[in-house]
Amino acid sequence: MPCRARQHARHGTTSLLATTMTAPRDELMAVVAGLGEQAKHRAAGGARLLGVHLEGPYINPGKLGAQPDAAAVAVRDDVLTYLELAPIRVVTSAPEISGHLDIISEMASRGVRVQLSH
Repeated sequence: MPCRARQHARHGTTSLLATTMTAPRDELMAVVAGLGEQAKHRAAGGARLLGVHLEGPYINPGKLGAQPDAAAVAVRDDVLTYLELAPIRVVTSAPEISGHLDIISEMASRGVRVQLSH
């Protein structure tokens, strides 16, 4: 990310949210953890990483669009782990999935902006 943060800064972007794609849980946890570390330390000459946009995995598996086939049902413990690993600012979620409305309410109460999609 530091090299890309510098590239963004060279083209006028001063700050950004890193956006994930749908991926298996373990892969996504590792990515979010890495982004959490990047958010703590601004790369010299780079754009500031303000946080993370989880664009998946909490989308409808029947409406993936361009996302890989790794959609998952939101589980409270996983969501809380993501929130501990990095500053999650935005989550894209399918509200029609059973249990998601409760998770959406919880994320919103913690200051996470939830986009309803897929």
